[in-house]
Amino acid sequence: MDKYFYPIPKDKLITRFKPVFDQLSKTRNVTLLALPFAGRSSHLRFIATQPKVQTELGVLFTKKIIWTESENYSDFGQFISQICISIDSTNTNHSSILSRDVFLIQTLLKSIIKSQGEIILIISLGRLNQALAPDIEQLFTLLQKENPNLKILWSIDTTIFRNYSPKHASCSLLENIYYFPTFNLEETRHSLERISRAKQKKLSKALKDICLNETGGLAGLFHLCLFRQNQTNEIINTVQRELTLCPELSVHLTTLEFRQFLASKFSQTFSYKHINLNRLPTAQEINLLNLFLEKENRPTTRDEVAETIWGKKWQEKYSDWAIDKAISRLRENLNSEIHKLITIKSLGYTLICNQN
Repeated sequence: MDKYFYPIPKDKLITRFKPVFDQLSKTRNVTLLALPFAGRSSHLRFIATQPKVQTELGVLFTKKIIWTESENYSDFGQFISQICISIDSTNTNHSSILSRDVFLIQTLLKSIIKSQGEIILIISLGRLNQALAPDIEQLFTLLQKENPNLKILWSIDTTIFRNYSPKHASCSLLENIYYFPTFNLEETRHSLERISRAKQKKLSKALKDICLNETGGLAGLFHLCLFRQNQTNEIINTVQRELTLCPELSVHLTTLEFRQFLASKFSQTFSYKHINLNRLPTAQEINLLNLFLEKENRPTTRDEVAETIWGKKWQEKYSDWAIDKAISRLRENLNSEIHKLITIKSLGYTLICNQN
């Protein structure tokens, strides 16, 4: 089989998705979280339509995977109508769907799911239907109580994650989260070559290098970059805004290539809580900032720093050199006129706020 049959290299696809489906074999729900325009939906669509790929991922515990093009629907009735049709296309002209009556459509959906064997339903939620997310999750939480054979792979972006508020005690959208990071260089090259072959457009090395530099591994920019369409700034600004609102997810949802790409696009500083930074903070830097902010203007010992870096086993892993490097990197990232991270000899550090 042509290696470009796969949207990214086969081994990378397995690495990304096998843990997701392995977990789903044991539980009722799993959630895949990504940045907007990261490419999660196109990959899930590919997996849902390729039985061979499902076998390679070890999806042997269910009869059917249902993908539904539901992410763009902002009307609840249209959303569940599309799910009815995705499960069984013969329902396209069903009287309940044509009636546009939400109660009738929900009744139809219940009967359709009840008639199925074991299925995985992939439900994709994003920026355009974020207002529907609580009602949708509540509906399917109740449907799962009536139908034990129904498993749901939730596919969400950071907008849904940030605004999540369950409407039912049994709702568990954020219980089993797997991250879908932006593509690395190998995945980006593969994807660009696959697109160029599909469009019968030869991809020169120069164009490939330009595409790598102009996308940073963000799938939503691949087609735009290849075919020189002028919507890139809107997409980049959307993703940048999401990372600014939830910087703690940066280390999980981005690659080094994408962080460098963003840094080249934006000259302004980043921020975490009320502290300005030169770049997006790493997970370690976020944990250290939380520690120093909690004890702002008060001493923080090196032991406390060590426990923040290494957790419960900090005494086994303790390294003065590693602590010094971590503090040094954090200092380099600070870009605040009012905050200074100073050393207290023979004790540790303190984050001084000049406004106080």
